[in-house]
Amino acid sequence: MMNRFLKASLVFAALSVSAGCNIACHADQPISLDRAQLVDAVSTPVSDGLKVNFGKKDAWPHILWKAPTALGWDWSQYGVLQLTLTNPGSEDVEFYVRVDDHAENGLAHNMTAGSKVLAGQTEQFYINLQSRTARASAGMKGLPSIMHAEYGMPLGLGVEPSHIEDFQIFRSSPTKPATLIFRSIVLAGKPDLLNLDGIVDQYGQYTRADWPGKIHADSDFAVQSKAEAEDLDAHPVPSGRDKWGGWQNGPLEHATGYFRTEKVDNKWWLVDPDGHLFISVGVDCVNFGSSTIVNKRERMFTWLPTHDDPLSKFCGGEPKTLNLYGLNLQRKYGSEYVDVIRQISIKRLSSWGFNTIGNWSDSSVGAQDKLAYVATITLGGSYAHIPSGGRNKVMPDPFDPTYAETVDKRIGAKAALVKADPWCLGYFVDNELPWGGGSKDPEHYGIAYGALSLDSRSPAKQAFIALLKAKYGTIERLNASWGAALRDWDQLLAPYQAPSPLATATERADFSVFLTAYADRYFSVVADAIRRRDPNHLYLGCRFAGFGPEVVSAAAKYVDVISFNIYGQKLSDYLFAESVGKPLIIGEFHFGALDRGMFAGGMCPVKDQVDRGSHYAAYVQAALAQPAFVGCHWFDYVDEPTVGRSEDGENFNIGFVSITDTPYPELFAAARAANAQIYQWHAQTPSTR
Repeated sequence: MMNRFLKASLVFAALSVSAGCNIACHADQPISLDRAQLVDAVSTPVSDGLKVNFGKKDAWPHILWKAPTALGWDWSQYGVLQLTLTNPGSEDVEFYVRVDDHAENGLAHNMTAGSKVLAGQTEQFYINLQSRTARASAGMKGLPSIMHAEYGMPLGLGVEPSHIEDFQIFRSSPTKPATLIFRSIVLAGKPDLLNLDGIVDQYGQYTRADWPGKIHADSDFAVQSKAEAEDLDAHPVPSGRDKWGGWQNGPLEHATGYFRTEKVDNKWWLVDPDGHLFISVGVDCVNFGSSTIVNKRERMFTWLPTHDDPLSKFCGGEPKTLNLYGLNLQRKYGSEYVDVIRQISIKRLSSWGFNTIGNWSDSSVGAQDKLAYVATITLGGSYAHIPSGGRNKVMPDPFDPTYAETVDKRIGAKAALVKADPWCLGYFVDNELPWGGGSKDPEHYGIAYGALSLDSRSPAKQAFIALLKAKYGTIERLNASWGAALRDWDQLLAPYQAPSPLATATERADFSVFLTAYADRYFSVVADAIRRRDPNHLYLGCRFAGFGPEVVSAAAKYVDVISFNIYGQKLSDYLFAESVGKPLIIGEFHFGALDRGMFAGGMCPVKDQVDRGSHYAAYVQAALAQPAFVGCHWFDYVDEPTVGRSEDGENFNIGFVSITDTPYPELFAAARAANAQIYQWHAQTPSTR
């Protein structure tokens, strides 16, 4: 047994060695090393912890600890799960932590977050154990946090701490072995206080902390504006750029008057309207802010506009909402703030080295003809849909004839506005649809499972069965191949629940064929509409979050650029897409921190604002080190409301500016320096062969 030491906040004891090595969860529930499950990993007790050598054969080398009973661990009396890790090697080591809980409604959930331990360093990381239920009832993704630097780097939140089933530390698709020494795994601190009375002031800022740049009075706006104007004047657009933001001194290619793609020296590039090579670095959601819900949460605000206050125009209907960013813009720039902030936003982005206005941005910002912009199209209509591998997840049914009619109408309406505009980079159509992916059949082939679950009226199901009839002819041959016992084709036409996992390799291959046919139909319909309505601009894809190889291969036949929203994953995981012969663009990425009064760090939390900047630079450089990537867009321009945006409670510190329109100097300075090097970085990328 290990030697345990305790302090007031300790549940997991530090890893140490005597005759063996344990990790203890509550003093009476030790988890011994021999109960851990290791996959492609070897652990060895050492004098100062537990050394784990992770291999590279498995896609997910890991060490996993399971709760000793079905009741799970109860971590609800603690604030964080803290890890102290040492990297004894000469190269940085990326790692991920996954915590699985069992929520009150019976559904299992997990929280996964990753970071890296620098070469030769010992570093601390923590997972905030805020209750999922408490956050949901408060209408926020993150509650007011502990925000104590002594806990180290935040990794994430999202568990129900009263019932933890297991946790693991793993690596993702490593190319070489790596070693980490686990110094300690500790439950520490106390749960965050849930007294939410008066937690935001009249500017929408957290009331219980102070930080550089916080607004304390309306007069602070003028002081900040003056300092920012001086900074922007001192830092104009990076040198060596043409009017479009392209590489003025780089190779000159054929000019068409619009943006296009080109493979030059076996590396993909965009080409701007004048023929210069172009890498798209952009920011999403350049607009006038989102609202937060006030209704039934009035106690959270120290101030709200009265009905007769001119600022009440920033209040919405039912449920009552308030756009605090818009309200602060009026305080800062006056009643004509919309025109002012359009111009300032362009000046900021240009000075910070950006050359593209990203998705979800206000169209009037791009209409100024000063930065390239993307056109955003969200398809929706009365056409049929298909359930796709999860609760409330649905996909459009592109086999429904009304689908093509709707697509043509939606794209036609947008094309009428941008068809002749050379500043438009191209079209993003849809966003993060539940395409599936992963290794489990119901997840990977969710669209095929969903189609079969419908009845005979489903166009997608009809298309699937037509493929099967063309291959097998008779139901007997299908049964033999699938290991099924279907009476006739009519039984398959009725709602059918496919087995999980699928019974045979041939059945899995048939599901793959349908998934390919589905994706082919989806992308061909959209591409045909874009080519017909607007042959001048690029089809930038659908901004994949989840995907399988069948889907990406089908997309590559029709899109000009394949788009992915990539949070946290290694960019090298996307090298496979180069083989399909199309360039890639990142539609979303970000990093957030908790040192400026925000409650959650987004999809990729980091330690502080300086860390946000260094992660931005490293991410962009890593993307452009890949021959296929032609750009990346940060999500988003403005922090989300401190107490959560109306639609889903997100309240992430992911903006280049705060809710008071205060730019984060550490972030924009790092972006400015990194963005000035994008063409050199990509030009120096080793070519594909």
